[in-house]
Amino acid sequence: MLEDIISRLELEDNIRVSTVCKSWLATAISVRVSNKPPWLTVFPRSGKLYKFYDPSQRKTYCIELPEMDETKVGLAKEGWLLLSKPIIRKIFFYCPYTQELIK
Repeated sequence: MLEDIISRLELEDNIRVSTVCKSWLATAISVRVSNKPPWLTVFPRSGKLYKFYDPSQRKTYCIELPEMDETKVGLAKEGWLLLSKPIIRKIFFYCPYTQELIK
């Protein structure tokens, strides 16, 4: 029943629900649709609020992503970003949709 409810949520709400507990996170990630057209990302000039535009639904989502603070994007593929923090010479992968981080 939880899977059915979460599958009907917009991405923004799906991400919010995924923060409740580990089992809800697993369910939320499992029902996120991955075969959608690519989204456009607007990077903030300052702050941590990123805008994602879904052209298929003509909707803009604003999500705060503190993990991306002071980073540069090297590559983007299938929802994953290869990020670097030049100041501290750190490279890592980050998925803004699931908020997974691989160091």
